[in-house]
Amino acid sequence: MEKEATHSPAVDSDTFFKSISLSNWLWIALFLFVAFTRFHHLGDKPFHHDESLYGKYIWNFHVGQGYKYDPMQHGPFMFHASQVTLTLFGVSDYTIRILPALTGICLVWFMFYLRKRMPPGVALATGWMFGINSVFMYFQRFLRHDPFFSLFAILSVYLALLFLSDKKNWQYYLFCASTSILYCIKENAFVHFLTMYLFAYFFLFAWWLLRKNKLRDIFEKFSMAVKVMGTVTYWGISFCIYAGFYWLAKQGFDNWDKAVQTYWGVSFVLFACLVGFLIYLGEKVRSEPDSKPFGIAPSFFKDSHVFAIGVAIFFGIIALLYTTCGTHMKGIWGATH
Repeated sequence: MEKEATHSPAVDSDTFFKSISLSNWLWIALFLFVAFTRFHHLGDKPFHHDESLYGKYIWNFHVGQGYKYDPMQHGPFMFHASQVTLTLFGVSDYTIRILPALTGICLVWFMFYLRKRMPPGVALATGWMFGINSVFMYFQRFLRHDPFFSLFAILSVYLALLFLSDKKNWQYYLFCASTSILYCIKENAFVHFLTMYLFAYFFLFAWWLLRKNKLRDIFEKFSMAVKVMGTVTYWGISFCIYAGFYWLAKQGFDNWDKAVQTYWGVSFVLFACLVGFLIYLGEKVRSEPDSKPFGIAPSFFKDSHVFAIGVAIFFGIIALLYTTCGTHMKGIWGATH
């Protein structure tokens, strides 16, 4: 009788390791390298001046003394997010730096997620550049807003491009969430989105000019982009008007704080009315497919409800964090002046 073939564990494991491609080995090595360089002896370094300042207010919040938004400390995101690690793992110099270190892992994971959308090796090379970059490595072991900002800034750009490519609602919702969190991290968000806005504007202008398309084609093909850019334009003009009054007419108001709250309150109400009007036109187009409000293609209005949900996500996160979950309502005004 022939003996039955047997497979030793050594042979099976050898086959398994040989089946892993060189690219996947490099990804594994990258994740291990980033995890080691971000978390090894994370709590040994003495606190920097900025870390001690932020750590003090994070500690106050953690022990029940509350948190109130103060522009001196930048945005409220880090102060709220840090409570998660302190609650789960206790209070130490190590645990308070866990979230900045995790941003390094998240950046590499995002590159890994996008690897099939890029030419071979591009995502891997980008991931390694994030991993070995000394600036990224330093700040991802540092309790400051910068590692959070770099993560969500990159996410916002990629999510915008993914949505333009795939047109999936969840990509748009995550884009709105990431942009909102950026405004809750640091004031750099204004410059970041001004750059994105100008790039999108010149892209649409070139698309219209070079391809000799009609203007209404932009509303049809890039409907969500036009609505988002219109939103940015609206709030940009609102901020410019506010800045003009601040420098030129502040002395003319007996109660400047009340004037500011009234101005931004009216701006929010007017914007909400515009969004509501878009939703109304979207529902009208759904019930009357042949209608063309203002001569614009119906497809521009059909996703108005999706746009409105994204707007609600954006302002909801800002309101939640700047008011510390509704316990400090004046914080929302601190976000605007």
